[in-house]
Amino acid sequence: MFYSVIYNKTITVGRFSRLKSWHIFIFFMQLASCSFLVTIYKLMPLPKLVGILIAAVAALVLSIWLTLLTSIPISFLEKIRCGKVWDIFGFCVLYTIGEWLCENVFALSFPWSTVSLSAVSWQELIQSSALLGGKFTSFIILAVNGLIAYALSKKNIRMRLSCVIVAVSVVAITVFYGANHILYLKNLTAESGENLNVMIAQDDVEGNEKSKLKGIEAVERYLSLIDENFKDNTDFILLPETAIPRSFDEQAEEFSAVIKLAREKNVVICSGAFCEDSQKTYNALYIITPDGAGERPYYKQILVPFGESIPFAGILGVSTLSCCDDEEYTQPIQTDDYEIGCGICIESIYPSIFREQAEQGGEFFIIPTNDSWFGKSFARYAHYRHSILRAVENQRYTLRSGNCGISAVITPWGEESSAIKSSERGVISDSIKLLDEKSIYTVMGDGLYISLCVLYLAIRFFICSTNSKIKSE
Repeated sequence: MFYSVIYNKTITVGRFSRLKSWHIFIFFMQLASCSFLVTIYKLMPLPKLVGILIAAVAALVLSIWLTLLTSIPISFLEKIRCGKVWDIFGFCVLYTIGEWLCENVFALSFPWSTVSLSAVSWQELIQSSALLGGKFTSFIILAVNGLIAYALSKKNIRMRLSCVIVAVSVVAITVFYGANHILYLKNLTAESGENLNVMIAQDDVEGNEKSKLKGIEAVERYLSLIDENFKDNTDFILLPETAIPRSFDEQAEEFSAVIKLAREKNVVICSGAFCEDSQKTYNALYIITPDGAGERPYYKQILVPFGESIPFAGILGVSTLSCCDDEEYTQPIQTDDYEIGCGICIESIYPSIFREQAEQGGEFFIIPTNDSWFGKSFARYAHYRHSILRAVENQRYTLRSGNCGISAVITPWGEESSAIKSSERGVISDSIKLLDEKSIYTVMGDGLYISLCVLYLAIRFFICSTNSKIKSE
């Protein structure tokens, strides 16, 4: 991709000469990352062949759309191009602005594929996300790769060496900061209040089989799992998304059984379920304390396209879930002792949701999900990586409970404290700390990074325009 930037190659001449070869790289990267959408046909209440066709078209259309959103800012590169190494930095800035558009554009946002996800296993590097967000981490990764590409494209040994030195320096400074930030967070958590002992339960019922389970059958599976593995000091239990696959009713057999367990074990239980409200159906999270069910649940704000939310559902005569835009039901869930930042399933790919949860007082994050319909594809791991980045961006312990995996306890610096990465039935027992200190990213959001990007582009545009005038004179 960077070679195409350096050599400024076009795909074709004439009318479409504005199409550069980097469009191809971006498109195929988006297509590869969005191919998981084909598996969504399993969720559609439609004939299998029709579902596969719709899902395949959805993956293709979404890939083209995300390529367009990413490419729109990069088209500005021609305005600041100078034929030097600054073109690399300009491209990196514009690319990350494209990532921002993929999350925030009004028509269809879906920031599934970001460069920063490629580095979540390098804890020291991704601490930069706590400064200016995941897009800043994407910029660092892109810049290093761009500098290496630029070095390899030059025959001048001095230029090659200079680019390599700069690339190594960028990595070294980032890692040095990250190592010190991790040490700071470890000291912070060690000095914070009492531990919150948590349990995460994971069942092994795959996609269609899960939808066939009756509510009471699903509850009995989780209750037996909890009973077999319960520890007396457990304070909080997290179940996956729609662990109880029916609408919440405190008097119903399924929910009364969970309320009874919470009272007997003196523990707080968070479970996914549905909610019927004002003739709409929401994907929800409910907190059940020893005193009974909490008054205010959390409703899912963003739904899986073509899975939970089907366009033209009314015309097709199929039911679909609703997105929640009522702020009362999208705030952190409160208990008597702490506030819980929430995000359900696909919401974990949206940094802004979790930043707002932390800013509003969330002291740790929970991410219940159902990735069983991913099958054995890489998408399950790609989805999980977002949870790690959300934990680091906001410096919060994060609990993830997945039906068929992946379930984990993630530290504020992105380390897996404990995890179940298989699809097997099981539980995690661990302890976390409640944190209220906000990272720079939590306070500032993407606004600071985007502002710095715009400032850099304005300066480059001014310099290029001035040089162009001088040459013409």
